[in-house]
Amino acid sequence: MADYELRVGREKATHIEKTKEEKVAIVGSGPAGLACAYDLVREGYPVTVFEAAPEAGGLLRYGIPDYRLPAEVVDNEVSYIKELGVKIKTNTPVKNLEDVFNQGYEAVFLATGAETSMQMNIPNEDAKGVIHALRFLKQAHSGVKIDLGDRVAVIGGGNAAVDAARVAHRLGAKEVSIVYRRSRAEMPAVKTEVDEAEREGVKLHILAAPVRVLTQNGQLTGI
Repeated sequence: MADYELRVGREKATHIEKTKEEKVAIVGSGPAGLACAYDLVREGYPVTVFEAAPEAGGLLRYGIPDYRLPAEVVDNEVSYIKELGVKIKTNTPVKNLEDVFNQGYEAVFLATGAETSMQMNIPNEDAKGVIHALRFLKQAHSGVKIDLGDRVAVIGGGNAAVDAARVAHRLGAKEVSIVYRRSRAEMPAVKTEVDEAEREGVKLHILAAPVRVLTQNGQLTGI
């Protein structure tokens, strides 16, 4: 539907008049924040979204590669919500809620996301060269130069793991492997995404899990 709308275009959204006096602040402009803003503005509330990043969208923009979710789709959704009357302030981190309430807001909805990755709890997991998938995807999207070396191992079987593997391959890594502790059928990732990753050259090692990170002078050398 989003692709179709981009292709044929859409009418500008009708601005919704404010019927409520209570100002609402939303911290974070990811899926939850934008959905909350959409529902509240339709109820007539004055809504402002505060986003620390340069662009709105949260995980939609920074955590999902463009080949899966084009930036134009996110831009279109954000524009629609703004046309309804939602104010979105980017590059505006919220350090404490008192500052928000002091600006006259009656309520605050926290939609800061779940960007903390799970830990494997194995030795040397914090070694240089180990990077968590969501952080990696965000850096890659932002254009941060990332030195991956020639060989990359991605631990996990979810969509973020598959995305990280495919992005690493696109960034020039010569050998990219997904290491997953269960069977292929049990991988949480969308099957077609796994199939496409393999067609692109990503190797899949199932029924395998690292027990330690090998290092030399604090730098990852293997698993």
